[in-house]
Amino acid sequence: MSVDTEPLRKIIVKLKGLENLDPQDCQDLGRGLQRVIIEDNRRGVLSGFDKDGNFAPTLKYRNGTGTPTSPRAMRSKAFGTTSGTFKGVSQASGDQLANNNLSKRAYRQLTGPRLAPRREQSRVITNLVALPLQVESDSITVTCAWFDVISVKSVPFLKAHFEGSSKTNLPAYDLRGIRPWGMMEARNLVKLWIHSLITAKD
Repeated sequence: MSVDTEPLRKIIVKLKGLENLDPQDCQDLGRGLQRVIIEDNRRGVLSGFDKDGNFAPTLKYRNGTGTPTSPRAMRSKAFGTTSGTFKGVSQASGDQLANNNLSKRAYRQLTGPRLAPRREQSRVITNLVALPLQVESDSITVTCAWFDVISVKSVPFLKAHFEGSSKTNLPAYDLRGIRPWGMMEARNLVKLWIHSLITAKD
């Protein structure tokens, strides 16, 4: 019995052609993954999910809950973007205290979920920034970080919420990571990227 190995040979040739990727191809994948992280954070925070996809602890100091939020279509320009404006260091103005913090009166009137009282305008969404990609021969490192989420006295406070504190009865609500939905989208994106590279070598 004879076996036609020509199709297998073609696949091997195509895979060998991927050994030396064009840096631009890696940049394209990295930027796509950055958008997935931003979208996953937006969707997860608004829905009230932590990094593992678990529900946020119930708020006790104001009324506010997560609202089921669908992701935007990956092919749309909105996917992986924030509709709110980055909120940096600022002076007090009316009910808005220094550094974009709110007075207790204004804060308690808002109904957004934990850490996002202003919903899409909240700093935990608007101030998540994609850092420069790190592309090496065999890896792409994609990192996002929150900037200028600080108290009136310019003290960063997200880490305290992420880790929680038994001393202050602050429950842990960790957003540092990619939720199950985001991981699924990232895997799908990588599969599409690999497929496009293989088919482009025809």
